[in-house]
Amino acid sequence: MTGVSWFAAENGLPRAKAYQYLLMYKGIEFLERNYRYEQTLPREVILSDLSRICAKNGGRLVQGTSDMSETTIKIDNLLSE
Repeated sequence: MTGVSWFAAENGLPRAKAYQYLLMYKGIEFLERNYRYEQTLPREVILSDLSRICAKNGGRLVQGTSDMSETTIKIDNLLSE
């Protein structure tokens, strides 16, 4: 799924962690429900949509971290809550 790969790259996450995060905070559900529409949009819009949907559903991913291991730890902590 391209959206997951883009989200992972944008946030410095391994793809599996990005998938877990998107699954937990309804990003995957959003992509599945809106696939026909979302596939016509630019990458930046899709990433923005995913971030907003996840935040709306309790996701608290901090973007802009240059240290992938720090971001991965944050994801692990969020997923274990």
